[in-house]
Amino acid sequence: SRREGRNRDSPYKQVYIDYLKEGTLPESPRDIAHLKRRARRYFLDQDKLYRRSIEGTPLRCLSKEESDLVLGRAHEIEHQGGARLFEQLIHLGYYWPTMESDASHHVKRCQTCQKHGNLIHAPAVDLHSIRTPWPFHTWAFDLIGPISTSSKGYKWILAATELSTKWVEAIPLKNATGPAVANFIKENIICRFGVPNTILSDNGTPFINKYVKSLLETYQVKHHKSTPYYPKGNGQAEATNKTLIRILSKMMDEFGGTWSEQLIVALWAYRTSKRKPTQIVDPIMRGQPLPKF
Repeated sequence: SRREGRNRDSPYKQVYIDYLKEGTLPESPRDIAHLKRRARRYFLDQDKLYRRSIEGTPLRCLSKEESDLVLGRAHEIEHQGGARLFEQLIHLGYYWPTMESDASHHVKRCQTCQKHGNLIHAPAVDLHSIRTPWPFHTWAFDLIGPISTSSKGYKWILAATELSTKWVEAIPLKNATGPAVANFIKENIICRFGVPNTILSDNGTPFINKYVKSLLETYQVKHHKSTPYYPKGNGQAEATNKTLIRILSKMMDEFGGTWSEQLIVALWAYRTSKRKPTQIVDPIMRGQPLPKF
């Protein structure tokens, strides 16, 4: 609130803690009414202060030092925009009075974000083009590459996005071959999430070959191919590629190393961020905090 957020250094937490533990009230009748009205959303659990969100979700109230640490850690991986950073902090279960404005200012001060803010210029794709009846029914596959940056011989990223939950699996590849794709489908999709009903891909040789065909026939998985005349058919895969490349570029610029080493961390950043059109954090990751205090 504006009243609480006038000064981040103000002991807003202590005011509520003192009231909830000991019934301590301010002197002014107006301040008393204000405190009692707002205190309805606060509670203590093991001497830690929480605030209920509008939906009733408990949010851990942080001090200035704690909020600075959480803000930096939440932003340093994906380097998302201010609005998405604010939303992610809420979904991770945190609160402080100036969280929204602090998220915006943090992004504006981030040198990596200023450098890579316009890195990807491709227009947004329509993610509503294909509807699935249940989670893990349909996966969209695509290859990113060849990537010229040296990364221990790896030149490609093979990515698969589940169209209902938007969960992403991806691995680095040295060679984009039929056996490599078939092995990825079996190990990373079928053995981890069950047999899908359908997969989507383009008509590239890594996806259209005897190895992939044999595997899909064995498990009775349908294979739909997009064409240049129907680019929306694999739009989700293109959207995933765009986001992964953006995250990887920022991470390499800030932390160094090779993109193949950073890929698994980029996947973590992607999976834990709130995204459109679902507007949710991946269900498997929801409620998992960053640092613990």
